[in-house]
Amino acid sequence: LRPRGRTRARTRLGDHFATVAHLESAAVPAFFELASELALHGAPPSMSRAARRSARQEITHARLVGRLARRFGGEVPVVERGETAPRSLFEMAKDNAFEGCAREASGALLAAHQAAHARDPEVRWTFAQIARDEAQHALLSLALHDWARSRVTDVERRLLDEAREAGIASLRVVLSAEEPDASLSIAGLPSTTRANDLVDTLGA
Repeated sequence: LRPRGRTRARTRLGDHFATVAHLESAAVPAFFELASELALHGAPPSMSRAARRSARQEITHARLVGRLARRFGGEVPVVERGETAPRSLFEMAKDNAFEGCAREASGALLAAHQAAHARDPEVRWTFAQIARDEAQHALLSLALHDWARSRVTDVERRLLDEAREAGIASLRVVLSAEEPDASLSIAGLPSTTRANDLVDTLGA
């Protein structure tokens, strides 16, 4: 995924939702590619089906959050991606350990928090839908992690576990860097302390 282009938003909230919608859009081709790679490496067909279902759900997420972005004066940039090639089983699993088991799972927890705490009713409703789907995506990541660990060498298995731990550690660094802007409270974003508490549950 290439960095998002510079856009001009009328509000901090519009820029925030534009960033989220951009990432949701980028997840669509990523999940379709994951589905193909899972089939290539002989994963259970249910995993490929779950990845394709996740891609379709991300299309809906991007539309819903894009609507919020525009409502608050944001503009969602077009997704630009570099050339890709099928990853090896280990490389696919390593990316999943870092991005899926850590960041995807964290995203599900964050969406659930927003669904419960956002002050705006449309934001609450939107993230309630997203949280339900993202929880399924997180479960897919965990299932993929367990399946891949059974197919790789002992050394690679240790590296996969380290990648998952590194993903969780990177979240703590990002979340501790800066307290959310006060203008984002309408979106139900947690404080840095609460966000780190959520991340701690991933390593439990």
